[in-house]
Amino acid sequence: MKTKTTDQIVSTDELENARWGYQVAISCATLYAETIWSIFNAMLVANSIVVAGISFVGATQSLNLFIIFLQLIGLVLCFVWFLLIKRHREFTAYYVLSAREIEERYFLKSVKTLSRGGDFADGKSVILDIGQSKIKRQMSIWARLTRGEAASYIVILVFALIYISTFFI
Repeated sequence: MKTKTTDQIVSTDELENARWGYQVAISCATLYAETIWSIFNAMLVANSIVVAGISFVGATQSLNLFIIFLQLIGLVLCFVWFLLIKRHREFTAYYVLSAREIEERYFLKSVKTLSRGGDFADGKSVILDIGQSKIKRQMSIWARLTRGEAASYIVILVFALIYISTFFI
């Protein structure tokens, strides 16, 4: 049996495969997004411990070599933290875009979650059909300014600046 999608005719098997691929892509995107926050939290704790160690050792006015060692460890942690977050965000984006590609190719008339979500994230208005009414939504400028990726990089940068500034104090 053939089914018409956006601009082509596909078999029922192909449509079923698209559903499976869509589910897998969404699951992988969700997994990577959760992993990002796990990494972020673990590295936040690790860096906080290093900063506390620098503060504690610095307060005793001794072991300057140990403070330098902690500063270097902190900078390495920040670099690894940045790379891990960046890599996982790239995979998350890949899986979201893969799911969106499947959605737009096979399900555009029935599933618009990611298609509309991209527009919504960019600050464009989207219209949702809820019951008998149409609801127009648009992400506020404040919500767009606080994207998670930029905020996480700022936190990493703050820790790196703390390590660099303690080196000069």
